[in-house]
Amino acid sequence: MRMKYAIWFLLFMLPALHAEEFSLEHETRYLETLDAIMNKIDKSRLTEMGQALFIRRCAFCHGKDGRGRQGFAADLTRRISKESAKYTIQNGGHNFRKSFPGSMPPMVPESDRADIIADYVARSFPDNHPGKEIFVKAYCKRCHGEDGRGIKYRAPNIREFDLQTIAAILKNGKKGIIGRMPSYSHLAPYQVTMLALYIMQMSENGHKYGTTLSKTHVTLDKNCSKESAKQQSPIF
Repeated sequence: MRMKYAIWFLLFMLPALHAEEFSLEHETRYLETLDAIMNKIDKSRLTEMGQALFIRRCAFCHGKDGRGRQGFAADLTRRISKESAKYTIQNGGHNFRKSFPGSMPPMVPESDRADIIADYVARSFPDNHPGKEIFVKAYCKRCHGEDGRGIKYRAPNIREFDLQTIAAILKNGKKGIIGRMPSYSHLAPYQVTMLALYIMQMSENGHKYGTTLSKTHVTLDKNCSKESAKQQSPIF
């Protein structure tokens, strides 16, 4: 009898559970729908509606300005904070199973190296940052791409917010160093697109005017090479 149930589970339940986690066909259709909405409807109008929806659904945690209410939730005027990036680098990430079928394992256990990579990511990948070389050597680029803009169905964009990344966050929810954000998978595709456009606008404005990124130098570990230390510089 036990063997019978084991075979039944392997043949029917396991594939069903896997399909619920990620379906390439479903995800492809879903993203095509979002793209169609974004490209066929006036973006300024969608962004305006996205702002109204954000205030109703998101502002309680993230604040009306999107800055996260002093750490209560993520600051959406920047793609990722240094603290959040370091937490994921050292602990792995398993947030977006329905959008990206793989999970990110813990990548860099050493605190000093993880700190440099996290700073590099949080500063939006400046060319003269010592974390650039470590990012490549730690195999981060295999999934996120050398420029950090992600690879479709493999890993999200960690350089900036884009439609697929925001859709994945809303669909899956997210757990990180701050806490857990619930899933908003009940949102219709047009609502996801509206929110995505508004969040991208907030993030772009924050980056453009330098309101979200620290201008301080990178603090390197004493064991880092002198050549790496010479590469320290602010993002601006």
